[in-house]
Amino acid sequence: MLGVFLVGNLVDVASGWLMATVSQKALKGVRRDLFDHLQTLSLGFFDTHPAGELMSRLTNDIDAINTAVSQNLVALLASVLSMVGILVAMFILNFWLALASVIVVPLMFWFADFVARYTRKGFRDLQKNLGLLNGVMEEAISGQRVVKPSGRMSQPSKIFASNNQEVYRSAVYANSYALLLMLSPTSWATCS
Repeated sequence: MLGVFLVGNLVDVASGWLMATVSQKALKGVRRDLFDHLQTLSLGFFDTHPAGELMSRLTNDIDAINTAVSQNLVALLASVLSMVGILVAMFILNFWLALASVIVVPLMFWFADFVARYTRKGFRDLQKNLGLLNGVMEEAISGQRVVKPSGRMSQPSKIFASNNQEVYRSAVYANSYALLLMLSPTSWATCS
């Protein structure tokens, strides 16, 4: 048992190191490509998109890609392998009981699709609002030398408060739907 435990931990460390290497190499290429692409854009693009919004989108999106590749990919692979093993064991032990258990799978896929549709919309709005908020912060901070002497500090504060409220609203919406996946139909059946 100690040997299996040690081998399991070594495999976990090796897979973590491998995924970190792969994800960072991929992200290095994505960052390079994004930077090169930004260099080719016209001045009109930068006039219509605040620098803070662009920076926020770039950093948040790259961080999301990093999380997806380095953590979620390994978890997805482990979950799929576990699910296949569990299904095989269930059908070997009792075919009819396993078949009855598998009948709820279409319902679970429908529910996941329903939640994903609204979650996607919510997180898209959240990213947009977060980009706008970061744009306001970047412009307010970089414009301090101009804004403070002119006594116009209340205007950026009002804009910030409004954008901050929008980020709050869209984050609550997105995360509320995302948390529904924690309460899947199978867990409802267990709770009732």
